Amino acid sequence: MRRRMGAGAFCSLLVAVVLMLTVRVLAGPGHPEEGDLGRPVTLTGQLVDVCFIVTDGQASGPDHAQCASECLAAGLPAAILPDGASDPDELLYLLTNPTALASCAGKTIKVEGIQLDHKHAIDVSRVFFKDGQQWTEVQLKDNPHRLRAPGAGAATGGGGELDQAEQWHVPARAARTPNPVPRDAQSLVFGKTVYVRQCLACHGPAGRGDGPAAISLEKRPPDFANPRFWEQSDGSLFWKISEGHRPMPAWRPIVSESDRWNVVNYLRTFAPRPSEASAPTTRP
Repeated sequence: MRRRMGAGAFCSLLVAVVLMLTVRVLAGPGHPEEGDLGRPVTLTGQLVDVCFIVTDGQASGPDHAQCASECLAAGLPAAILPDGASDPDELLYLLTNPTALASCAGKTIKVEGIQLDHKHAIDVSRVFFKDGQQWTEVQLKDNPHRLRAPGAGAATGGGGELDQAEQWHVPARAARTPNPVPRDAQSLVFGKTVYVRQCLACHGPAGRGDGPAAISLEKRPPDFANPRFWEQSDGSLFWKISEGHRPMPAWRPIVSESDRWNVVNYLRTFAPRPSEASAPTTRP
């Protein structure tokens, strides 16, 4: 399903694929509990963007710096590959506003913060990049631990209300587009497969916007389990998936049309219709 495209577009469009984490990360809770606040660390390593994973570690270093800089400037998550590590599973996501790190793409960095093993991430307090033989501090765009503070966006473990969706205007014609794929068992299986592979990292296993990568996003992913989700037509959801909305990439060039409709069908399993709130929903 992949097309040839420029390096920057390739990085942006494949972000959800490369956001896939190890099984232990995907199984982790959406927010650290009391007594599970991690441990202080200071690590040095390479600043990488999420494309590092999809290329099996090839998208890194100075040759990838421009693409990585574009991804980070767009608000896509940043990570550090600690010195001595080479496997993408060993990287640690940086829980800080990634836009401040765009100019450091392709460079060696030093990170101070709290390592959250259950999240495969570091709650960042300070970042430095190597400039010759010296370390220069990066001026971060958020306060230390802001992302883990109560009420701080996706870190609270629940997705946003549909305010963001309401600001995401869908063309009337697109909103009226009927869903051509029946919401049957086969469609739900196909939709779940795509969702787990490309959406779960941000949107979470139950669609609540609390995936392991969501904590580093400035905008909370919406809560698909909210009954108000049914206020949006299938055509609207299909258009949004296809066109994208920063920081979510456009999936039209990556996911087939039929699978995008399958994802729409699967998203419907997260919340019952408002009139059927007490009825259980069956998922594959």
